[in-house]
Amino acid sequence: MQITIDILYTVLYNIIKIRINSREVITIDKEKPPPFLVCKDVQELLQCSPATAYRIMRKLNKELEAKGYITLSGRVSRKYFYERLFV
Repeated sequence: MQITIDILYTVLYNIIKIRINSREVITIDKEKPPPFLVCKDVQELLQCSPATAYRIMRKLNKELEAKGYITLSGRVSRKYFYERLFV
């Protein structure tokens, strides 16, 4: 049975498995959106400038920090973004 490069590429592109000591640690499914939004994503969703996008992201991250969550600068939780902005 011969596996073509296209089939191999498709399989590798859709599911990436990282294994450590023969144990599956993490699985990334390329079909699912990432859990965080970056400035470019916020800009596209809200049709705003980069400065406005960063200001909104900082505000949302401050709210999450007040609730006790750990945040990453330059990223905002996709779930919280949609929840707060009703997009």
